[in-house]
Amino acid sequence: MNEHTKQSSPTRYQLIGTSIKRFINNMPLIAKFTYIFTASFLLLIVAFTLCIFIVTKTSNQMLYKSTAASLSHSATLIKTELKNAEDLSFQLLSSEVLQKNFSYIKDHPNTSVSRHYYTEAYQELIKYSTSFPKNHIQYVYLSNGSYGVTSDTLASYGVPADIYDTLCKKAEIAEGKPVWVPDYAEQHGLFLCRSIRRIKNTKLDTIGFIIICMDIEQMSIDATQIDSEYENSSYLIMADGLPICRTGDLKNQNISYLMDSFSESYKIVKLQEKSYFSVRGTISPYGWDYISLIPYDSMMSQFYTAIQFMIFILLFMLAAVFILSKRMISSIIHHFDNLIFKIKTFQVDEQNLLQFNYDYSLRKDEIGQLHQQFDLMATRIQKLVKDNYLNELLKKEAQLKALETQINPHFLYNTLESINWRAKTLGDNIISSMVKSLGTLLRSTLNRKAKTFTISQELELVNAYITIQKIRFESRLQFTAMIDEGLNHLEIPFLCIQPLIENAIRYGLEENTDVCYIYLSVQQSDGLLSITVKNTGSIFEDDIMQQLENDTLTPYGFGIGLLNIDKRIKLMFGNEYGLFLSNDDDLAVATILIPARCVQKKRMSNAD
Repeated sequence: MNEHTKQSSPTRYQLIGTSIKRFINNMPLIAKFTYIFTASFLLLIVAFTLCIFIVTKTSNQMLYKSTAASLSHSATLIKTELKNAEDLSFQLLSSEVLQKNFSYIKDHPNTSVSRHYYTEAYQELIKYSTSFPKNHIQYVYLSNGSYGVTSDTLASYGVPADIYDTLCKKAEIAEGKPVWVPDYAEQHGLFLCRSIRRIKNTKLDTIGFIIICMDIEQMSIDATQIDSEYENSSYLIMADGLPICRTGDLKNQNISYLMDSFSESYKIVKLQEKSYFSVRGTISPYGWDYISLIPYDSMMSQFYTAIQFMIFILLFMLAAVFILSKRMISSIIHHFDNLIFKIKTFQVDEQNLLQFNYDYSLRKDEIGQLHQQFDLMATRIQKLVKDNYLNELLKKEAQLKALETQINPHFLYNTLESINWRAKTLGDNIISSMVKSLGTLLRSTLNRKAKTFTISQELELVNAYITIQKIRFESRLQFTAMIDEGLNHLEIPFLCIQPLIENAIRYGLEENTDVCYIYLSVQQSDGLLSITVKNTGSIFEDDIMQQLENDTLTPYGFGIGLLNIDKRIKLMFGNEYGLFLSNDDDLAVATILIPARCVQKKRMSNAD
């Protein structure tokens, strides 16, 4: 028993979970939505921060790939130019003229004709120098170890003689192979030295030396600018730990630690408080190392500016989403509040089904269904109440109101005739005309026994109405009737033209200050009688008949509205006939279509 009780009792964590669930369930809807959106915003911020980290890492990797590809191409260009210099040295040492002249100079060192052979060697050197692409070659120096000739005296001026001696010794040790000497690259240029060995009789003894001086700095600048995507970049080329060439910000820097600390393919280094993105590579087959430094501060400044702009946009969007979400949530909660208020109101008075200025019948979501189902339920309840005891009370009240609204028409006619007689006596024709027209209107509208009028009777009613309105609006109302007199005897439904004229005046004249033109035409064609009223100053809405059916628009004037006309015609002649509303340019057009032969037949039967 104790064991069963212990197993069934909730644990501490279960109690906490139940309390939290109860707290959440009892929270207002707006608080629940707020917590949901807040949690979503926090997750979005965390995701955005992670994305920034990934983008930064990816950006550095892409920068490395781009820089490495650029440097690889630059290294290929430098290697190509070095190879061209080697080719030039090979062509020179293979020259028959140089072989002959330097062989003679070596075999006859003290003869006076040696000057002649130096001159021929110089001319041969100039010939090769002009025909071969210069490709950053500053000058070519030919020497027999003691004397020499150069392709550019000005460019070679200033190079100490001991440097040439050293270069000649390195070339002789290499036994005809090209040797690159980077020791003097930063002061005098990069030197290629090569010994000229006697080819004749394959003696292969050294008869002279070729020394080619390359402008390595300009070569590096040109090679890197061709494929560089970044401005203000710096480049460093090193051989055996010694700098051959350095450009940009590296010219006056101590770069010894740079090579020692370079253990990765790329890294971010600092030089004089400036950060650089550095990439390392090798120029094969010479084994020279090169390093590219790209200003990282300016590049990352743009990147961080973009990140800040993105953060600003994110915060702006979050604020916008928060405001829009709050408004949307409030709009949703508002409909629930309306439903609760409607329920409480109906609970107090079941005959008061509260309606709001919002049509919930058009909504298909849960809110619309809740309101529709409650309205349906309340309507059924009201019907049950009416069936039990309210129905009889409402009938008696309706009868009393009907008795109160009864008016003796003869009293009205006599009163109007008295006013008309008095106006004629006083000579006021305007009042007389208005009273006479009003009497015609009242006599026609109060006589509801007749179902049809002839067109002539309807026109009499229209003219009486127009007379009253012209007195009111004067020249602002222009009415034109175009009716074939042969159609005056045809019968039409009672009061179907006058309401159309009244509607045209109401919307085309009363709401405007311009002149209103109204055109009435009656035509018969193909067995149809067409009655058309056109007016300026207004147009019909596309769904006006539907609005009248839904009671969103109220008939104007004597109560014979457009919907009333349409329904009466359909009841008399069928659904294919009726009142049709349209617009023609700037004119509102109301057209009545009824079957002419049916009306004629009815007229003939009445005549009989």
